[in-house]
Amino acid sequence: MEHRLRAPRDGTIAQVTATAPGGQMRERELVVELEAA
Repeated sequence: MEHRLRAPRDGTIAQVTATAPGGQMRERELVVELEAA
């Protein structure tokens, strides 16, 4: 299944907060944290 993600702003990924690769995600779950601009 393919999904698209949209970031609220451009930036550099500071940390990936998602579960293990291939794991299930919940709706509105935080996937990555962006560095402050």
